[in-house]
Amino acid sequence: MSKLATVARRQYHRWWSMRDRINNPKNPRYHKYGGRGITYHKDFEDLETFAVYVESLPGCGELGLSIDRINNDEGYTYDNLRWADACTQANNRSQAVGSRGALTIDRSAFEIRVGQLKAAGWTQTSTGRHLRFVEGFSFSQAVMKDTFARV
Repeated sequence: MSKLATVARRQYHRWWSMRDRINNPKNPRYHKYGGRGITYHKDFEDLETFAVYVESLPGCGELGLSIDRINNDEGYTYDNLRWADACTQANNRSQAVGSRGALTIDRSAFEIRVGQLKAAGWTQTSTGRHLRFVEGFSFSQAVMKDTFARV
């Protein structure tokens, strides 16, 4: 098998999944991709072009990394792709303030994601799926109120 064929084979699932999420309205995640205008560069219609490009990006082959769009509101283009870990990708989501996975404190625009707290050494101790903060608490008071505990 040629080197190009090996590269294309490694990246086939990523390439197929990208195209399916963007082009197939029956894909369960279409609304997050094609349904909101996410596209891919016309060159990426070709598997080998896509595979060679993503394998040329820094971080390719490192454990725990996968393809990420740098600007989550733009498509799969040459200048908008990178290899990133799950935490970086979780912080790169288009999410409304107060939606699942994000905390809103004191009704301000200040938002911090659960993944960032966990990465900083905090663990969730509450049993509920959604974290609640009492309005009027400072950030440090809210964090110390039995919702998170320092490891």
